[in-house]
Amino acid sequence: MSDNPSGLSQNQKIFELSVQFKPSFSQSQQVLLYYYNQDKDKDTNGNIKCSEDGLVAITKEIPITQTPIQDTIKLLLKGKENLTQQDIQNGITTEFPLPEFTLIQANLSNAENGGILTLKFNDPLNKTNGGACRVKIL
Repeated sequence: MSDNPSGLSQNQKIFELSVQFKPSFSQSQQVLLYYYNQDKDKDTNGNIKCSEDGLVAITKEIPITQTPIQDTIKLLLKGKENLTQQDIQNGITTEFPLPEFTLIQANLSNAENGGILTLKFNDPLNKTNGGACRVKIL
């Protein structure tokens, strides 16, 4: 409605516009899972460096829940079932799943300042042991 100091209905201007909102709520969110590609982790002589250079991010969708950190880690631990045939042909590998290796707890503290994420795992068969290179890649 326009301002109508006269109060006369013939001077009143009304503009109406219909607005329709579509829900934009997504039922999922994207996360990055990191896998290893040995070909990207070599020095100039072809030696494996055991470094972060071999990490490759793959985008995955997870449902929106109250526990996105746990959901993401559990998806990562499923390992090979998350890789496509193209990923495997491109040299991407994972050591997961590891028998009986599970996430027990995820705790994010001080989130407002960047946060500290503490993850606790159960590894009763000691499948995450190995040399420094393997452990770093895991």
